[in-house]
Amino acid sequence: MAVTELLQREINRGKGKPQSRRLEFAQHILRAFALTRSERIRKRSDFQAAYRLGRRFNSRHFVVIARITGLNHTRIGLSVSKKTGSAVYRNFLKRRIRETFRTNKKLFCDHAFDLVIITKKGFTRLCSQEIFHELQQVFKTLSSVSY
Repeated sequence: MAVTELLQREINRGKGKPQSRRLEFAQHILRAFALTRSERIRKRSDFQAAYRLGRRFNSRHFVVIARITGLNHTRIGLSVSKKTGSAVYRNFLKRRIRETFRTNKKLFCDHAFDLVIITKKGFTRLCSQEIFHELQQVFKTLSSVSY
């Protein structure tokens, strides 16, 4: 289980009670690990630029589109179709994908990318480890390719 999930559980356990120092510390740590707005692709035009100008990297369950940008950090955007499953499962996938990106940020220190991660149709139920390993392989391939 990811550190952020454990801390989120700790925060939720303290709801309705006066905040203790432990709870405040957990919230501080959770914010430190979260992706900032600047690390997310938010505009439609940025997604479209990645689709038009980016290179595609395929894995069994994902398509990762990478576009080099002039920014000083890598950003991530997610596209998870309703065909993937229920809202609960789609949100599960998005949390795991963001966590994988967050833990592998160091791979992108040479270049700043806009990464759009798309789940493929016919997506089967995957556990956290499978998602992590599959995306980690794509990220390693992506970081080793010369642009």
